[in-house]
Amino acid sequence: MSQPSGPREDRSQSFTLAGGWEARSTVTGWWRGLLVEVVDLDGRLEGRGSASPAEVERAGGELVDRSGAFVVDLSDPVHDLHGVRARVSTRHPSDVTISLTEIGEHLPRLPHMFSSSLDIAGLLDHAEPVEVVARHGQEALVRGTRPAPTGSIRLDRFGNWVSWVQESALDVRSSVTTSWFGAVPPPMPVGSWVEVDGGAYPLADDRSEPLVALDPSFPEVPRPATESQRPGLPIAVPWTTVQRTSEPRIQARVMDVHVEVERSLWPWSTSGIRVRSTDPLPERASDGFAFRSPGSDPTTAFVRWIDLRDVSGSATSTDVASSPQEPLAVICARTLTDDVIDSDADR
Repeated sequence: MSQPSGPREDRSQSFTLAGGWEARSTVTGWWRGLLVEVVDLDGRLEGRGSASPAEVERAGGELVDRSGAFVVDLSDPVHDLHGVRARVSTRHPSDVTISLTEIGEHLPRLPHMFSSSLDIAGLLDHAEPVEVVARHGQEALVRGTRPAPTGSIRLDRFGNWVSWVQESALDVRSSVTTSWFGAVPPPMPVGSWVEVDGGAYPLADDRSEPLVALDPSFPEVPRPATESQRPGLPIAVPWTTVQRTSEPRIQARVMDVHVEVERSLWPWSTSGIRVRSTDPLPERASDGFAFRSPGSDPTTAFVRWIDLRDVSGSATSTDVASSPQEPLAVICARTLTDDVIDSDADR
């Protein structure tokens, strides 16, 4: 479900930390099955969202226009809201560590779940700042909207480029720390993954020899990646650099039905999670959220993280290199904790 039109900044809640750094938070939750952004209007909480007019009418929201934008008075948010989560972004000097406790004071009753940081740097002979995605020895992987001087890879159809550059060419100016609070899933991958250069990366559908095709939407690119000629195409890595392969799976329950989760769970994801079952799945959750449309495949549904119960993971791994390696799950967890970049795009 999309949010109502208009500048996102207008609806974000801003506050200042002790060091003078400004933080912005976006709080969302599910009100009677509809996704809303929670806005504090001088102590009165209001929910804003967008859905089909029929769904807004079902939930009892107030339509703003014919597009389906609606508002609702959250006079009793504890009772009305489910799965409340907050995303807080803070820009600060690179040598400053943000106090999560101080941020949490502005988000009562929401525990801290996950954080990631990236450096914003200047690059010699490059007019625009770049984001430092990851580091490897004396090199850094940077991302920007304009090609870097050497070795650029067009990462996606939105115009982002990545490039490996020497650390000595970077002038790190500031950092951005993004934290998630509240109803946030733990990092759990599914699908086909490979271990390359000490990191775990998702495979795209194409696994033809002699290259491994990596999913370009993942927020990190391994060092031995070769250039993709067109935006949106998988990024190729030689099979000779692959140290391990793995097939992670996630099982859970949706209400009383056992399901297989078909999408990785990431803290930054906001859209529906596809699940499958051998048994029929209900059409709606208890709060009215629609798992599937009437008449659709009863064994397939799109659920929310908060609808999953008894979540567990398993993986089948195969060593490719002869030297001992860390388990893929350990590498994946470290990659997500230390090097993941912030993105508004769903994964």
